[in-house]
Amino acid sequence: MDNKRLLFNRLGHDFISRGRFSPDTLKRIAGKEKLPVAMRFWFRLTGFSNAYWDMLLKKNHAYDTRFARPYSVE
Repeated sequence: MDNKRLLFNRLGHDFISRGRFSPDTLKRIAGKEKLPVAMRFWFRLTGFSNAYWDMLLKKNHAYDTRFARPYSVE
């Protein structure tokens, strides 16, 4: 807990003094960006990874246009 607090303090100090966040401090705060291989396999196998996203699309009436490419150059 103390380590996170120090990192956030350092992040705020960097932002105040330089006007931007320090990339090194951001990396240390962020932690892992990928799920473990076993979890990724399980999500892919069960289709669970799309369930939440599909629910949000249906809730916002956007499920029918989920493959639309509005900014495509083609």
